[in-house]
Amino acid sequence: MRKTSIVAVLGIVVACGGQKPPASAPSHPEDNDGQEEEEGEDQEPAPSHHGTKRKSQPPCAADLASCGDDGCEQPNTPHAVFNHLKRRTTNANGDAITLANAEPVTLYDFAALQKAADKLFPNHKSLTKKQREDLTSLSIGGRTLGEGTGVRLATFIAPSGQSKSSGAHEGGIESVNCRLTAEHDRDVHIPVVNDPGSDTECQGVVVETIPQMRAQHPHWTSAELKKIAKAKTLVMFVGPLFYDNEHLVNDDCAHLQNGQPKRMSLWEIHPVVEVYVCETGSCKASSAAGWRRVD
Repeated sequence: MRKTSIVAVLGIVVACGGQKPPASAPSHPEDNDGQEEEEGEDQEPAPSHHGTKRKSQPPCAADLASCGDDGCEQPNTPHAVFNHLKRRTTNANGDAITLANAEPVTLYDFAALQKAADKLFPNHKSLTKKQREDLTSLSIGGRTLGEGTGVRLATFIAPSGQSKSSGAHEGGIESVNCRLTAEHDRDVHIPVVNDPGSDTECQGVVVETIPQMRAQHPHWTSAELKKIAKAKTLVMFVGPLFYDNEHLVNDDCAHLQNGQPKRMSLWEIHPVVEVYVCETGSCKASSAAGWRRVD
């Protein structure tokens, strides 16, 4: 069973300070691409139809500059709160999240966060602002982590497979971006794993850059990130933890759930606020040594 395999492997330590996530999926990232979710798997499902996509709707803003924090949602609704959090770049104290104040985490922590969230909200398809507050202070391995915590994760970008929705790629058409359709108006979906040579995306998690920050970071495109993935370079992503409750865990590459991103935890770094690549080959998330910032 998948849940058993997750717990069984949480303590396995791998290189670069990481810990091995679930290992019962196929050995090649491109396996099962024929069963993979269709293009636009990041598109948010309607809250009342968990696991399905919204019907096609037109953009609700002329361009990204005029797209407010609510996106296409009514103010103060659960989905509007969800959209606000997808753009948040500050921690609980209101401080801008940076490498200096971010907590080092591993994929082990993302698996533990998922277990904690499942306990709180087994039916998590629509969470109010008050409910989301319960996700901000979770006890994980003797530390307090949760939604909005600034973290830094040293990992590898999963290589691209045969499907255009594998590896780093533009995400779907989303309410948070006012349903704008151009690639430069969409998030970049980045699956990350501990071992790019053997781990599948089902064993990793997702981090995302957002289009509102793209002008300041021209190298955060899917094309540039694919180059990093191809070189198997260790990369560190910095940003707030975010719980993507409008999707489902999709951690079994032998039995994929259509329309759901491959990942073993719904917790993400979203939005990414800083990106670094390791120039020495032996960098750690706990230290700034050896990392070069990518903008």
